[in-house]
Amino acid sequence: MLGTIRADTGLVHELRFWLGQNIFAERAFPQARELAQAARTAISSDTRDDR
Repeated sequence: MLGTIRADTGLVHELRFWLGQNIFAERAFPQARELAQAARTAISSDTRDDR
């Protein structure tokens, strides 16, 4: 299977791109999950109060 993936240069390029994006995001946005969870909690709380 790995040989098939490596033989598809377009797929290899796309996989490298997305891997690089994930590595960048992990390093550039270390608090992103924490902030996203806080936002979700605030939104959920606010929408519950409106009912």
